[in-house]
This record gives sequence, structure tokens and C-alpha cells, in this order.
Amino acid sequence: MLNQALTDSGVAPAARYTLEQVAAILGCTPDHVRYLVTRRKLPALKVGAQTWGTVRHEDLDAFLVSVNREVAHV
Repeated sequence: MLNQALTDSGVAPAARYTLEQVAAILGCTPDHVRYLVTRRKLPALKVGAQTWGTVRHEDLDAFLVSVNREVAHV
């Protein structure tokens, strides 16, 4: 699931992704990724008191799988 999204977005596979890279992978805005992170829909590492840093590859893959399951049940 994530490998196809990486190919489609042109983002190279990595251990961690910035919120901007995640936005490119998901095809949305960085603000929407921040919304997903702050609502705890997508786990991310926090840097400092209010700054979100990176999303682990495994967490992004699990997020895409869960979204795919939700869409399949609709």
C-alpha cells in the first residue's frame, strides 16, 4: 500500500517522513496532515512543545492500511 503511494508521489522510501512529505504521499495539504496528527489519527514524533516532527514509515503504512479498510467497509 505505502510503496505504491510513494511511487505515485515521487517521495523516496525512508525510515521517517516530514509532514510535507506525508502530504505529498497522501495527496493532501500539510495542514490536513497536521490535523490528522493532532487528532491522533496518524502518529508522529513531536519536537519541542508545539512542533510536530516526523512520521515513521511503519506508522504511515499502518495508517494507509486502516484507511483502506474503512473505505472498503463503506
